[in-house]
Amino acid sequence: GDTSAPQVLVNMARKTGHPFQINAIQTLGALRSSPAINEMLRPLLNSPETLVRLETYRMLARNNDNAVFSQIIKDALAQWAVAEAGRLAELRQLVVEERIDAELAAGRHAHLVGELETVCREHPLRERPWVQRMLALYRSGRQAEALAAYSETRTRLTDELGLDPGPELRDLETAILR
Repeated sequence: GDTSAPQVLVNMARKTGHPFQINAIQTLGALRSSPAINEMLRPLLNSPETLVRLETYRMLARNNDNAVFSQIIKDALAQWAVAEAGRLAELRQLVVEERIDAELAAGRHAHLVGELETVCREHPLRERPWVQRMLALYRSGRQAEALAAYSETRTRLTDELGLDPGPELRDLETAILR
């Protein structure tokens, strides 16, 4: 494996966690960089790789290698942007699922079937959209398609993750079969 100093620190961070997090917080103070940079870097403290980078920042600041220091900060901020984009995409998906729940409760079942097919295709391992799709299909008088959707998601979860469907999916299948 890689035995470079950064990789050794990454491996140590993965094993120990908390001491590196404490050290990273101290590192932010030691950098004496602008409060804005410190605030932007704070959300990164949960990642061991980021904690190692923060330690690297401290060493570079001490060695006055400003060009490298600047590039590392740019890299860290780019990683932060990617992490934030993922977090925001997850939040957006949760809001979409909540809106669909509201529309299902309002009786707009048939209207949602096409959208839910797209959502299930885009997020094939998320169970909630599959539950919503099955419900929309069943309430639109399409029982066979609702059961086929259950079979599709059960197969996908089993084949790709080695998991059985969760209780909400199983309970809905049972209710549809009655």
